[in-house]
Amino acid sequence: MPLPEITIERVDGGSVVPGTSGGWELLVVYRGRFCGRCKPYLAKLDALLDRLRAIDVAVLVVSADGAEDAAADRDEGGWRFALGHSLDVAAMRQLGLYVSEPVAEHEGARPFAEPGVLFLTPDGRVQILATSNAASCRPDLDVLVDGIEKTLERDMPIRGTL
Repeated sequence: MPLPEITIERVDGGSVVPGTSGGWELLVVYRGRFCGRCKPYLAKLDALLDRLRAIDVAVLVVSADGAEDAAADRDEGGWRFALGHSLDVAAMRQLGLYVSEPVAEHEGARPFAEPGVLFLTPDGRVQILATSNAASCRPDLDVLVDGIEKTLERDMPIRGTL
């Protein structure tokens, strides 16, 4: 399935359209600054970043948070991956993500995306997709990176196309 054209604003300035770089891309959507489960997950992703870079996979992480909150997360976590912000509900839906309304004050005042991981081919198609409707369920990153490595080594086709 081709990825819809979505522009993501980057914390470090500028913007990016996932799936248009001409290379392999891993797009990870996290719930936001308020999410205690997201921080260790993204720390683990950052620890695997060199492994992904070694196989020429670019990593972009994004949430619905504004630029200031996203930058604070990056700075506190010491994350090295590209970080986007201000993902809107229309884009969340285009990506096939579950969207939640805040149910607690600490979750902020705007809708946010539940976890999602999309591994994109150089021509912008979705090779691997994992979405969840809750913070407690997301792909194991060691298994995911191993799967990405095997997918590239074996030149595996996109699956689940029936």
